Amino acid sequence: MEKTDLQHRLHTFRARFAAGLPTRLERLHGHWREASDPTRRERALKALHREAHNLAGGSASFGYQRLGTVARRLEERAGALAEGRRAFAAECEELERDLGTLAGVIAEKVGRNGD
Repeated sequence: MEKTDLQHRLHTFRARFAAGLPTRLERLHGHWREASDPTRRERALKALHREAHNLAGGSASFGYQRLGTVARRLEERAGALAEGRRAFAAECEELERDLGTLAGVIAEKVGRNGD
Protein backbone atom coordinates (compact mmCIF):
# COMPACT_ATOMS: atom_id res chain seq x y z
CA MET A 1 0.00 0.00 0.00
CA GLU A 2 1.43 3.39 -0.93
CA LYS A 3 1.99 5.97 1.75
CA THR A 4 -0.51 8.35 0.18
CA ASP A 5 -3.15 5.60 0.18
CA LEU A 6 -2.46 4.89 3.83
CA GLN A 7 -2.62 8.60 4.65
CA HIS A 8 -5.91 8.88 2.78
CA ARG A 9 -7.38 5.94 4.71
CA LEU A 10 -6.23 7.35 8.01
CA HIS A 11 -7.70 10.73 7.13
CA THR A 12 -11.00 9.03 6.21
CA PHE A 13 -11.12 7.08 9.50
CA ARG A 14 -10.28 10.22 11.46
CA ALA A 15 -13.00 12.18 9.66
CA ARG A 16 -15.57 9.45 10.40
CA PHE A 17 -14.54 9.43 14.04
CA ALA A 18 -14.92 13.22 14.25
CA ALA A 19 -18.29 13.13 12.46
CA GLY A 20 -19.57 10.62 15.02
CA LEU A 21 -18.60 12.70 18.05
CA PRO A 22 -21.95 14.50 18.43
CA THR A 23 -23.76 11.14 18.46
CA ARG A 24 -21.36 9.78 21.06
CA LEU A 25 -21.92 12.86 23.19
CA GLU A 26 -25.69 12.40 22.98
CA ARG A 27 -25.32 8.76 24.09
CA LEU A 28 -23.20 9.87 27.05
CA HIS A 29 -25.84 12.43 28.03
CA GLY A 30 -28.55 9.79 27.63
CA HIS A 31 -26.77 7.39 29.97
CA TRP A 32 -26.30 10.19 32.48
CA ARG A 33 -29.99 11.14 32.34
CA GLU A 34 -30.91 7.48 32.81
CA ALA A 35 -28.62 7.30 35.87
CA SER A 36 -30.85 9.79 37.67
CA ASP A 37 -33.36 6.94 38.08
CA PRO A 38 -32.11 4.87 41.04
CA THR A 39 -33.63 1.69 39.57
CA ARG A 40 -31.56 2.12 36.38
CA ARG A 41 -28.50 3.79 37.87
CA GLU A 42 -26.06 0.88 37.95
CA ARG A 43 -26.74 -0.18 34.37
CA ALA A 44 -26.67 3.42 33.12
CA LEU A 45 -23.38 4.19 34.87
CA LYS A 46 -21.80 1.05 33.44
CA ALA A 47 -22.97 2.09 29.97
CA LEU A 48 -21.62 5.62 30.54
CA HIS A 49 -18.32 4.15 31.68
CA ARG A 50 -18.09 1.90 28.60
CA GLU A 51 -18.98 4.73 26.19
CA ALA A 52 -16.43 7.07 27.79
CA HIS A 53 -13.81 4.30 27.65
CA ASN A 54 -14.41 3.78 23.94
CA LEU A 55 -14.29 7.52 23.29
CA ALA A 56 -11.05 7.88 25.23
CA GLY A 57 -9.43 5.03 23.30
CA GLY A 58 -10.57 6.30 19.91
CA SER A 59 -9.42 9.79 20.76
CA ALA A 60 -5.95 8.53 21.57
CA SER A 61 -5.84 6.52 18.33
CA PHE A 62 -6.61 9.58 16.23
CA GLY A 63 -4.44 12.06 18.11
CA TYR A 64 -7.14 13.99 19.96
CA GLN A 65 -5.22 14.38 23.19
CA ARG A 66 -7.51 16.87 24.99
CA LEU A 67 -10.64 14.93 24.04
CA GLY A 68 -9.03 11.71 25.25
CA THR A 69 -7.99 13.27 28.54
CA VAL A 70 -11.49 14.55 29.30
CA ALA A 71 -13.11 11.27 28.19
CA ARG A 72 -10.68 9.30 30.39
CA ARG A 73 -11.59 11.48 33.39
CA LEU A 74 -15.28 10.87 32.69
CA GLU A 75 -14.60 7.14 32.32
CA GLU A 76 -12.83 6.99 35.67
CA ARG A 77 -15.56 8.93 37.46
CA ALA A 78 -18.38 6.84 35.94
CA GLY A 79 -16.52 3.63 36.77
CA ALA A 80 -16.06 4.66 40.39
CA LEU A 81 -19.75 5.50 40.65
CA ALA A 82 -20.83 2.26 38.98
CA GLU A 83 -18.67 0.25 41.38
CA GLY A 84 -19.89 2.19 44.41
CA ARG A 85 -16.44 3.60 45.22
CA ARG A 86 -17.89 7.13 45.24
CA ALA A 87 -21.23 8.48 46.42
CA PHE A 88 -23.58 9.36 43.57
CA ALA A 89 -24.89 12.60 45.05
CA ALA A 90 -21.38 13.85 45.82
CA GLU A 91 -20.15 13.25 42.27
CA CYS A 92 -23.08 14.60 40.25
CA GLU A 93 -21.71 18.11 39.86
CA GLU A 94 -18.25 16.89 38.83
CA LEU A 95 -19.62 14.43 36.30
CA GLU A 96 -21.88 17.10 34.82
CA ARG A 97 -18.87 19.42 34.60
CA ASP A 98 -16.91 16.70 32.79
CA LEU A 99 -19.79 16.25 30.33
CA GLY A 100 -19.90 20.00 29.74
CA THR A 101 -16.15 20.13 29.12
CA LEU A 102 -16.43 17.18 26.77
CA ALA A 103 -19.23 18.91 24.87
CA GLY A 104 -17.03 21.99 24.42
CA VAL A 105 -14.07 19.97 23.17
CA ILE A 106 -16.31 18.05 20.75
CA ALA A 107 -17.87 21.27 19.46
CA GLU A 108 -14.39 22.59 18.81
CA LYS A 109 -13.30 19.41 17.00
CA VAL A 110 -16.44 19.20 14.88
CA GLY A 111 -16.28 22.92 14.09
CA ARG A 112 -12.76 22.46 12.81
CA ASN A 113 -13.70 19.27 10.94
CA GLY A 114 -11.83 17.17 13.44
CA ASP A 115 -8.46 18.84 13.00
